[in-house]
Amino acid sequence: MSKPPHTVAIIDRDPRIICAAANVLSALGLKWQLYHSIEAFFADPRASLIGCLIVDLTIAHAGNFDLARRLAESGRGSRIIFTGERAARLDFRQLMQAGCFAFVRKPRLTCKLADALIRWLQLAHQESPVVTHH
Repeated sequence: MSKPPHTVAIIDRDPRIICAAANVLSALGLKWQLYHSIEAFFADPRASLIGCLIVDLTIAHAGNFDLARRLAESGRGSRIIFTGERAARLDFRQLMQAGCFAFVRKPRLTCKLADALIRWLQLAHQESPVVTHH
């Protein structure tokens, strides 16, 4: 069976959020890579190994929610977990169109992020092509 990429990108600038996300990812046995901007993510040749992105909403919003389109154009089908504090002010349809797989409010980041990552792993395994040998 072909394995999906299990490396997760963290695109955030807040050291507390980075630390919390890194702890959750490590506890789940996932590799992670830190980026401080969407541009830094796209500039990194290793970004093709990313299966899921944890993206701060303020960084994504600064990019006009262009992330999903840019991922599709680059051939990367990564799922996106947005994090933020101001979800009530946002249109969730806009988040879904931006490729949002899950939204996690920052005050409750640890547990909710773990739940979202476990769902991503389950879906990633379901979407993996199964190779049989005769």
